[in-house]
Amino acid sequence: MKTRILWAMFVALGGGCTGRAPSVRSAATLPADSGAGAVAEAVDAATSEPSSPSVASRDGGTAALAPPEEPPVISSITMGEWHACAVMSDGAVRCWGRNREAQLGRAAATATPSTPSPTAVPGLTGAMVQASAGTFHTCARRDDGRVFCWGDNRTGQSGVEQVPTLDRPTELRAVTEAEEITTGRDQTCTRHRDGTVRCWGNNENGQLGDGSVRAPFAPTLVTGLRDVAEVAAGSGHTCARLANGTVRCWGLNRRGQVGDRSRVTRRRPVPVVGVAGAVQIAVGREHGCARLGDGTVRCWGRNDVGQLGGGAPGGSNVAVPVRGLAGVRQIAAGGLHTCAVLEDATVRCWGSNHHGQLGLGTVGGVRRVPTAVVGLTEVQSLALSRAADDGASCALRRDHSVLCWGDNAFGQLGRSTSGADPVAAPVRLEAR
Repeated sequence: MKTRILWAMFVALGGGCTGRAPSVRSAATLPADSGAGAVAEAVDAATSEPSSPSVASRDGGTAALAPPEEPPVISSITMGEWHACAVMSDGAVRCWGRNREAQLGRAAATATPSTPSPTAVPGLTGAMVQASAGTFHTCARRDDGRVFCWGDNRTGQSGVEQVPTLDRPTELRAVTEAEEITTGRDQTCTRHRDGTVRCWGNNENGQLGDGSVRAPFAPTLVTGLRDVAEVAAGSGHTCARLANGTVRCWGLNRRGQVGDRSRVTRRRPVPVVGVAGAVQIAVGREHGCARLGDGTVRCWGRNDVGQLGGGAPGGSNVAVPVRGLAGVRQIAAGGLHTCAVLEDATVRCWGSNHHGQLGLGTVGGVRRVPTAVVGLTEVQSLALSRAADDGASCALRRDHSVLCWGDNAFGQLGRSTSGADPVAAPVRLEAR
């Protein structure tokens, strides 16, 4: 009996000349109190034929390892007044720039009023598919149509009653089935699956579109608006593109930004004159633009620094064509400038260049017609700051990298604010 046990231990430890690799479970790995029965089990495991080849034997002796998980990349970008946010491929949202009103999703810190590095917004549950940065607040839309907002709420633009600032994202339970969200200076609107639009926040200029001047915290239906395909909010006005290619605007109109051939404030949606066949809209601080199906662009509203792109001074209360621009794939409107992505993935900008926001490699002056951004190619989409004149721009490229240029006083370009000098040409955003 003793001889049999010793022989079993010898086999279990990998002895003999069987030509097979010793069992993973050898006697050396057995508990100290294992007796002959345990050794016999080890013998059985060591001497029995495997039912199927191991991973190591199948691939020549090298175990197959799972590939490392790819880090998330930027899917989309948005810019507010002095902050910016990105939606990541994993559904997270990262923001950077000014945070004095908690628009980055963290409690406002007077000692560190800005954060130049893209930082994850805490407290967002589920996968976000869109973010929209307003002047001092931010909102995000989840893949199930729910909406979260944070930041400045003094006029109810973040959707919560009697709370001036939301330090963390708050779910707006009254908003469901949202397919798009847009934030303006101090109003917020959502487009829904049934083709309607609902807005909340400041309404002193009728920018909520319900025909009144009351400022509700709860989403309010925009009057007489159906079959909406896109919605965009400006500083004191809002616009919507309908499925039939026409555009309606409402709200403040002193610069002609409503586009109805008047300068009278409109509390309900009215048609923009001179736009038909629109496939995309962009709304800046006090001007708007529509990209048409033929790849051309028409703009209306404020034009003191050439942001309409028509080549002539003076604003327009009807849509006018942007000069020398064709083959446009996307249009973006900022505070005092406008940019377009062309079919060849290059970018043209026009308007104010006071802080280098046109990306020309120089600071100062204006451009009244579209001008090429220096060294920028492979662009997928654009986001522009709505700041009055401290403008900035960011471009998302096809490889998911982001380049930004313009004013960087609060780190909105994703760079240190040391010196706070404007950046006149695109520089890479480091999304850590």
